[in-house]
Amino acid sequence: MEKLFLELLNRSITAGWLILAVILIRLLFRRAPKWVTGCLWILVAVRLVIPFSVESVYSLIPRTETVPYEILYSETPAVDTGVEVLDILVNHSLESSVPNPGDSVNPLQIAAALSSVVWLAGMTVLLLSAAVSYILLRHNVRTAVRLRENIRQSEHIATPFVLGMFRPTVYLPFSVEDADAEYIIAHEKAHIRRGDHLVKPLAYLLLSVYWFNPLMWAAYILLCRDIELACDERVIRNMSADDRRAYSRILLEFSMKQKLITACPVAFGEVGVKTRVKSVLNYKKPALWGIVLALAACVVCGVCLLTDPKPIEGLPAAEEISGIMMDCVPSNTEVRMEDSKEMLPLLLEMFGKATKTSRNSYNDHPYTEDVDGGTYLKITLNYADETVSPYSQTYYLYTRKGKAYLMRPYDAVYRFDDEFYDVLYDHYFVSLREHTQDVYLQYIHEKMDIERELTQQLEVSASEKAHLKNQLDQKHSELVATRGEALEYARELAELKAAGASSEYYNAIFEGIRESMEYRESENMIFYTFPDVPETAYLHVTLTASYEDGTTLTVLRCDGFENFSVEPGRTYSVTIAEGTTAITMHIAAESTDGLCEVTFDLMDWVN
Repeated sequence: MEKLFLELLNRSITAGWLILAVILIRLLFRRAPKWVTGCLWILVAVRLVIPFSVESVYSLIPRTETVPYEILYSETPAVDTGVEVLDILVNHSLESSVPNPGDSVNPLQIAAALSSVVWLAGMTVLLLSAAVSYILLRHNVRTAVRLRENIRQSEHIATPFVLGMFRPTVYLPFSVEDADAEYIIAHEKAHIRRGDHLVKPLAYLLLSVYWFNPLMWAAYILLCRDIELACDERVIRNMSADDRRAYSRILLEFSMKQKLITACPVAFGEVGVKTRVKSVLNYKKPALWGIVLALAACVVCGVCLLTDPKPIEGLPAAEEISGIMMDCVPSNTEVRMEDSKEMLPLLLEMFGKATKTSRNSYNDHPYTEDVDGGTYLKITLNYADETVSPYSQTYYLYTRKGKAYLMRPYDAVYRFDDEFYDVLYDHYFVSLREHTQDVYLQYIHEKMDIERELTQQLEVSASEKAHLKNQLDQKHSELVATRGEALEYARELAELKAAGASSEYYNAIFEGIRESMEYRESENMIFYTFPDVPETAYLHVTLTASYEDGTTLTVLRCDGFENFSVEPGRTYSVTIAEGTTAITMHIAAESTDGLCEVTFDLMDWVN
C-alpha cells in the first residue's frame, strides 16, 4: 500500500503545478467565458486519473517522480522536486530520518506505512460522508410530487437542486412561486445539459482520493464556483436587464448557508452567491479576442503541463560500461575515472533526469560561442564489449547563460540539473589533481635522474650537456601539456578561495621573502623562507639557474595549485653549482588589484 500511496503522492504533486497554472489563468482571464476555465479543470482531472503521460520537449513539469519509492530504503533519502530551494528544505529535514547502524527499522518506512493508513482512513471518511448525505437526501425527497417531465416538488427541501447521475431530476421547494420557477428550472436544466450532475460527483471522488494535497481542496472549491458561474452565463446570455435582475433576486432568496465541500447535489444557490449576483448584473458578452486568448492559454497549459519532460533515450546500463573518460575542452586534459564503477550509477542517474529541450544538435561538439567561458566538459562512456558499434557514447556538459545543459552529438540538447553539473565538475578536478600528481611525481624522479647525470658528468661536452638539458625541458613541457588549461582554471578557483588580499599585502609577503635570504658560504647554499600565512600557498614561484655556457635550468616551479604550491612557513634552499652566473626568482600572485609580481637574483646575496 505504501507504493500506491507514493505513486498517488507523486501524481498529485505533478497535478499541483497544473492547478497553480489554472488558478493563475483564472486571475488573468477573469472576463473570459467561464466554460473556458472548465476546460482547464478537465486537464487537471486527466493529469490525476491517467497513470501515464505523453512526453514533450515543451513540458514545464520539473519532475514526474518527486518522491521515489527507493527513498524508503536509501541510506541518504532525498526528494527531487526540481526546485532547489524546496529540495534543500525537505532534504535537510529528511537527514534526521536516516537509520543508525544497527537499527532494525527505517524511520521513513514507518512514516510511509502510517501515512498510507491515514490516507486510506481519510478517503474512507470522505466517501462515507458523501454516501450518507446522498442517502439522507434521497430519503427527504421520497415523497416529492411530479410537476412535469423530470421536475418534482417537495416540502422537505429549502432550495432547488439536481439529484441523480444517470436519471437527473430537478427538485423544487413548494414555496417557489410560478414566476420564479421558470428561472430556476432554466438554471437546473442548464446544469443537466452541461453534465454538471456528473462532473461534481466525479470531482469529489478525485478529492477523496487526493485529499492529502491542499491544492486539491482549493481546486474543488474553485471548480464548484466555476460550474455555477458557467451555468449562470449560459442561462442569462439572452436575457434582458429586467430578467437578469429578477434572476439575481432569486439567487439571493435561495442562497444556501455556505457549506464548502459537498459531493451532490448541484444546487441553485450553492456557492459564491455574492460573486454570482455581481457577475449576472454586470454581464457583458465576451469579446472574440478574449475567447481566443483564453483558449490559447488552455492549449499552452495542456502542452506544457499535461505532458512529461522527455528524458535521454538509449542510455546504456551500468554493467555495459567499462569506464568513464572526462576531458575539459579546449584544454584537452583527458582523465580516466579510476572510480568509474562507483561513479557510473550516479552519472547515469544524473543523465536520466536530464530533460530534452526544443533545441537539436547538428554538430559533433558544442559551439564555443554558445558556451559560457568557451569551456565544456566532454564525457565519454566506453562499452565493455568493444565489438559494439559505436563502442562509446559521448556527451558534452556546459553552461549557457548560467544554466547547465547536456548535449549529445547529432541528437539534441538536454536541460541538466545545475547541482549535478557542479558535482561532475568537482569530481573531474579531484580526479585531475590525482592524475596530475602521479605525472608530476614521475616527472620529478626523471628530473632528479637527469640532474644527477648532469652533476656526475661535469666534464662532458657542451653538446651532450645541452642534450640532457633538452630532455629535462621536454619532460617539463610534457607536464605542462598534461596539466593543461584545466589546471590553470582550477588554480584560479583555488586563488578565488583565498581572495581578499591586496597588492600591498602581497608586496609585504615578497619583501618578507627577500629579507629571509641568507647565504651560507660553508655550504655554498642560499636559504630563504616563505611567510607563514595562507596566501603563500597560492604564490606562483619560479627559480631558474643560468650557467656560463648559456644554458638554463628550472630549479623550482610552484603554480599555487595544491600539490604544486609552496608550504607556508617552510625554509627552502638552493645549491650554487659551479659555473652558475645567476639564480633568478620570479614570484607572482593574483591580488584584488590585479597581477602582483617581483623578480630578483639570488646571486646578489653571494656577491
